[in-house]
Amino acid sequence: MKIYILIIAALLISYNGFTQETGEKKLGAWYTFAGFHKISNKVSITTLGQLRLYNAADNLELGLVLVSVNYKFNPQLTGSFGYAHLKIDKTFEDLAEENDINENRLFEQIIFTNKIGKVNIKHRYILEHRFLDLGSKTDFQQRIRYRLQFIIPLSKKLFINAYDEIILNLQGNLFSQNRLYGALGYKFNKNLNLQMGYLKHRFQTKAFDRLQVGVFLKTDFRKKK
Repeated sequence: MKIYILIIAALLISYNGFTQETGEKKLGAWYTFAGFHKISNKVSITTLGQLRLYNAADNLELGLVLVSVNYKFNPQLTGSFGYAHLKIDKTFEDLAEENDINENRLFEQIIFTNKIGKVNIKHRYILEHRFLDLGSKTDFQQRIRYRLQFIIPLSKKLFINAYDEIILNLQGNLFSQNRLYGALGYKFNKNLNLQMGYLKHRFQTKAFDRLQVGVFLKTDFRKKK
């Protein structure tokens, strides 16, 4: 009987160790700085830098830089073409022999906006083309994404930003991930706001809790009349 108890105890310890190694029990964080730059009435550029951490203040999970060129077809419809570079650490543990994944990504994006009362609603559709450097080999993958977003003003300064986004693979298993997000935003002025909130990041077999902190800046390079 004792040997069975020891075996069960060893399995439970191994299981707990495995779940902890994935980082699911840790509160991680995503820190974002994004800029939206008007070039003309129709054309703008988006820039974004983001750090994703397995813990709130350390253990890098992913670093991302992104740039896109956007064209406003009308007040409700904007199309974009962009590029992103990502450095991805797939494991929670900091292993000496592990190789990070380097990804170069091209994407096309459509954003459709509408309004119900004072609530702004955004529908975002993205097609991604992912070129993954896995160290020993390279891989090409594609995904589609849909995000439904609500921006709800609470006052002249405060607002709520909430969305749900589903990401689907175009090869292999269909479901890639889901991101459920809610944040409180503060407008310093019409061109600068700060958002702090929470993201539930779900994959097929695991889910992560992430603190969100973002700074969003608008600039205007249009010629003044």
